[in-house]
Amino acid sequence: MEPDQTKRTIKKEVLEIVLEDFTREQQQHNQVISDLVTVINGLTTKLEKSENSAGVQQPTTDNAAIIKSVQSAITQAVAGLQKPEQEERKQESKKIQILLFPEQDAKLFYKIVFSRWLVWLTVMLCINNLYKWAIHSTERQQAVRIELLRQERLRNAWGYLYDSSNKAVKKSMEKAYQKSVLQEQKEYQNTR
Repeated sequence: MEPDQTKRTIKKEVLEIVLEDFTREQQQHNQVISDLVTVINGLTTKLEKSENSAGVQQPTTDNAAIIKSVQSAITQAVAGLQKPEQEERKQESKKIQILLFPEQDAKLFYKIVFSRWLVWLTVMLCINNLYKWAIHSTERQQAVRIELLRQERLRNAWGYLYDSSNKAVKKSMEKAYQKSVLQEQKEYQNTR
């Protein structure tokens, strides 16, 4: 419920700020327009006075100066009106941001990351390593069993052949057995 309330308050504050900016701009526009109206009214009264006193409707140098001042006031007012519009266009551009960490509710974010995710990540890593170790050990045990079975078959075959043969074959088998034992001992000593 708290994140919803914070979002509402943030939206409310943003709307208030936008409305305040809008009212300020409206007041500026109204001030510029009222200044224009007063300048134009003052110039028209001067123009009427000068026309009444001269009696001729040809523009004099004084009238030309008045017209130029009116034109400059109008251009300044139009430029003043265009500036806020340009600023609004600049402010309306959207910003795209990718935040690694949130601006609001940082405590909640860190609580989730470091109390839950970190623990689960550690548990998953331990389970993964345990699984790899279990597979490796079962493969090793299976290889040992296969080697023991092969050696058992060889012993059985050797014993059967030894029991069923004559003396000459038995002597040659004993010599071969002694040679293999000596060879294994040499290999064992070389590996040390």
